[in-house]
Amino acid sequence: MKQIRRRAPSALYTVPFLLFLYLLLTTASYVLASSSFPGVFSGESFTSPRGILILVLLPTGLLVFLSIFFWLQVSESLHNGDGSRTGNRLFLAFCLLVAASSFPQSLVSSRYISSALDSWFDLSVSRTYADSESIAALYSESRLRLANRVADQYLTGLSISNYRSRPVDWMPLIRAIDPDAVSCQVYLLPGDEAPADESAKTIVESGDSAHFLERSRLDQIAHGPLDLEGDEDLLRVGRIIRYSGQTYACVYTTVLPKGFQDLRERIAEGGDRAVIIDALKPFLPLMGMWIYFLFSLPPLLILVSLCWLLSRRFSDPARALSEAADRLSAGDSSWRVVASTRDDFGRAAARMNHLAETREHSRKPGDKRAVLKL
Repeated sequence: MKQIRRRAPSALYTVPFLLFLYLLLTTASYVLASSSFPGVFSGESFTSPRGILILVLLPTGLLVFLSIFFWLQVSESLHNGDGSRTGNRLFLAFCLLVAASSFPQSLVSSRYISSALDSWFDLSVSRTYADSESIAALYSESRLRLANRVADQYLTGLSISNYRSRPVDWMPLIRAIDPDAVSCQVYLLPGDEAPADESAKTIVESGDSAHFLERSRLDQIAHGPLDLEGDEDLLRVGRIIRYSGQTYACVYTTVLPKGFQDLRERIAEGGDRAVIIDALKPFLPLMGMWIYFLFSLPPLLILVSLCWLLSRRFSDPARALSEAADRLSAGDSSWRVVASTRDDFGRAAARMNHLAETREHSRKPGDKRAVLKL
């Protein structure tokens, strides 16, 4: 530690440097609090390596570094012999002022953050996500039942046979059941296996051709709902019908509200995050205090270091006057106090110099005069 202390440049323990460091940490804390690193303070960040790094390791490392810096500053002052009772009292007085000014707002702010987190991340958030997912699921089930009702009524062997004997447009009839219907397709397969291309014969292609299932994807038709790539806003229901020795591939398409599937995915993601928050709910009050101290402790540590340096600066004149008084009481007048200020310390230094000059006759020729800087 002594080697580290001696190698540390003395410029690190100056008022301009500490003020610069204080402003730098305050600005960095403000930028962090303003931007908040999108995604850092989300629910999943508490269980991710990135969140643990930013919320725990980096602040802890910064506080340890600033604590070591303060210890080096104190060690440097003690090594140079700058310690005095007056300086210690001034430092304690400064620390009390810092504590008196920061503790109330720390207590209030920490409590406010804890209350805000507690009121926001309560069980109602999880219930809201669960209710939203339930409503979305009920709507999806309702639309699926409606699509199955259309398919059970029109995508049957008898209905296809009647259509082939007397073709009619199915879409007006289908839209009387499902107003969001967009297309209905029926293809005659050449055999028992689904075709891969154009080998299927078109029986019915009714509705909006923009929503038709491509003929190259007919082999993906199965009995029931179809989950096909690129159909995020569409609900397709497939049927494989075998009737009178023939096999038909049928698909019915109805449109969902735009962005409905993306909305369901976001609700599911929010529900997963709410589950994490519910698990962390007992620790949210402490998390509020930690978030506050994350931004306030580093500048406060630099402020304490600045208080230590200023207390040494303010106690130096008292230490010089004390040394002058000790020499004067011992009958030594071979010294002068050099005052750089015109305050009470400067006037006291002038009086001490006057007392030393009145005893100048006792000074032997050739004696050197000591200089005490104030």
